[in-house]
Amino acid sequence: MTGGLRRYLAWRLAVFFPLGVAVVGTVTALLLGEVEQLFSRAFLPTLVLGLVVAAGTGAGLGWAIAGRVTRPVQELVDGARRLAAGEFDRRVHVEGPDELVTLARAFNEMAARLRATVDELDAERERLATVLGTMTSGVLFIERDGRLRLANPAARRMLDLPPHAEGLDYVSVTRSYPLVQAIETGLRTGRPVAEDVTLPADPGETPRHLRVAVVTVPTRGTAPPASPRRRPPGALDPVDVAGGRAGANAESRTDATPAALAGTQGVVVVLHDVTDIRRLEQIRRDFVANVSHELRTPVAAIQGFAETLLEGAIHDDPATAEHFARVIHREAERMARLVQDLLDLARLESPEPGLRREPLDLRESARAAAQQWRPRLEAAGLDLVLELPPEPVPVFADPHRLDQVWTNLLDNARQHTPSGGTVTVVVRREEAARPGPAAGPGTRGARAAGGAGDGAAPRTAAGSLLQAEEAGPDQAGTAPPAGGPRAAWAVGEVRDTGHGIPPEALPRIFERFYRVDRGRSRAAGGTGLGLAIVKHVVEAHGGTVEAESELGRGTTVRFRLPLRGPGEGPDDAQRPGGERAGRPAAGGARGGERSGEPGAGEVRYGEQQPGGP
Repeated sequence: MTGGLRRYLAWRLAVFFPLGVAVVGTVTALLLGEVEQLFSRAFLPTLVLGLVVAAGTGAGLGWAIAGRVTRPVQELVDGARRLAAGEFDRRVHVEGPDELVTLARAFNEMAARLRATVDELDAERERLATVLGTMTSGVLFIERDGRLRLANPAARRMLDLPPHAEGLDYVSVTRSYPLVQAIETGLRTGRPVAEDVTLPADPGETPRHLRVAVVTVPTRGTAPPASPRRRPPGALDPVDVAGGRAGANAESRTDATPAALAGTQGVVVVLHDVTDIRRLEQIRRDFVANVSHELRTPVAAIQGFAETLLEGAIHDDPATAEHFARVIHREAERMARLVQDLLDLARLESPEPGLRREPLDLRESARAAAQQWRPRLEAAGLDLVLELPPEPVPVFADPHRLDQVWTNLLDNARQHTPSGGTVTVVVRREEAARPGPAAGPGTRGARAAGGAGDGAAPRTAAGSLLQAEEAGPDQAGTAPPAGGPRAAWAVGEVRDTGHGIPPEALPRIFERFYRVDRGRSRAAGGTGLGLAIVKHVVEAHGGTVEAESELGRGTTVRFRLPLRGPGEGPDDAQRPGGERAGRPAAGGARGGERSGEPGAGEVRYGEQQPGGP
């Protein structure tokens, strides 16, 4: 191909190729525009509608599928929350994939086991609460940081804890330095502690004696040391208590928990009330000392006079020898009375006092005793007055023991009433509401009362009626036994116009060997056991005894025996407190009869009782 041809073809290609491309592009553009217009007018709405329908259908299907999957999960979540809130009976029921059904089944099994565990724990807690609540010993649990976490009712009574003591520092609630010291030793050393402590008491009250045992409570594994504790403001520091500043606000201090308690939860403190044991030990010591003292005087007299007689006085001076023999005989009789009184007390305190009961009229018993003692009282310059009701006062009692009661009361009145005074013996019926029972063991002293259910207001200071609150064998009087709302009693009284008894001595007059005036009583030949015997005889018959006195005006000792109803035998009368309370004898007088004014119901010696039996 020649060069010209090449140039011609190149020129033609350069000119017509772009022109062809432009033409083809233009045609193509025109065709595509027409297609687009056609699509926009016909197919675009259909496409949009299809996309909307597809999107809605997909969303609905997705929501349904999501709900089917998440609903069981939500039920499990709700069930777990209710379970955590304490609804242990909650169960879940799900439908869905096998995995969720299996999970729901496991959840229900866990809830059932948790319910059983909680029930067992509740039952165990109730048993523990019952045991702690019925224990006579006090129990405290004190954590390592010194906070009181548990106190049973006995401990609250012993320590007089405030109502909301839990959570407080033990020093601030116990308020007893010996007890604080024992607990502090247990917390500090981590070793068991056993000590006897005495709690302080208010004036007039008996201190409480406690036997304290402090034992550590171990934990499983090794517990981390507790954080230092800081005593709250107002808490009592042991040093402050020891220094006599128990009521002052102690500065707060920080005590690090010792390493000895690192593996423990805290300490358990067990409190045993041994007040009665200490009291009985003191009674035993006093008894031995009193018996020794009472026997020493007559034994010394007998020994001295006997030695004098043996040294020749029996032959050298018959008159002196006779005097010595009489002294020896008198002191021997005194020893015999003392021994007999001790034997009587021992029998009366035994479970079987050996009473020989029979139906008696308390009036006749009082009349016989008064007739027996009239010469002795008149010899002492005393007037004897006998006040008896017109109707019988039946009791079921041992006549010998009842005579012993009257004898001791009249002898006691003779010893303590100066010449020119009056001794009055009173017998009457009484039907009235029972007074409340005497205080329990461990309380000493006396409480004022207005009489055994006579409705009188309590008296205080001089002239008060005192009844022993201590359950010991020799305290001042005994409250009428608890029973029905009303009781029928046969009441006997011996009143005198003697010197009277000081109020502080009145609660003790029924103790063994107790004498208000030791010199006068011993000089009169008394053993100091008369009123103690009266108390035990009356109590053995199911009755009560009490005393009231006013200095310079005299003393009244009153005893009550259950009134015997018609047809009742010894078994009925021997019930202390009497289930037959409120059943007076037929025709018996009700409470409130006159017992002090002379008249038809009163017998004076030298006078005839009108219409009396």
